[in-house]
Amino acid sequence: MAMKLPETVHSPYRAAVHKVLVGARTQLRACADSGTSQGDVPGLEALLAQEAGLADTSLADPQPRPGVWAVREAARLLLSYADLEHPARMTDSRLLSRLRTLDELPLQRRIELVADAAERTRARSVTTVHLPPPPLPSGGQQPL
Repeated sequence: MAMKLPETVHSPYRAAVHKVLVGARTQLRACADSGTSQGDVPGLEALLAQEAGLADTSLADPQPRPGVWAVREAARLLLSYADLEHPARMTDSRLLSRLRTLDELPLQRRIELVADAAERTRARSVTTVHLPPPPLPSGGQQPL
């Protein structure tokens, strides 16, 4: 049985989550390109918070700011893509701390995971289809 991918991000946060994930991917790639050792690569929680401009903000705030929601949503996506059998939920109180398990993955695998999540959150173009008016019922009268 094929595993279903986690649902996508709700549209109010889609652009913010995409921006956070793209920034984290860029930073991870820079670490890979510079030959940074595995132990010196920043953790995903720190990267996501930094990209959301929340480096000095508590992400556990009970009344989170919109940027915190984007970080939590990005964390949920990453955890869900990493473990399709046990998708993460936004209500998980350990959501952000669970990212530490992903920090143990090889750097290239983390880059792929973040890149995949970023690709899934990118804005999609909307296509408008212009359909002809429905045909009139026999007798030529407009229905009420």
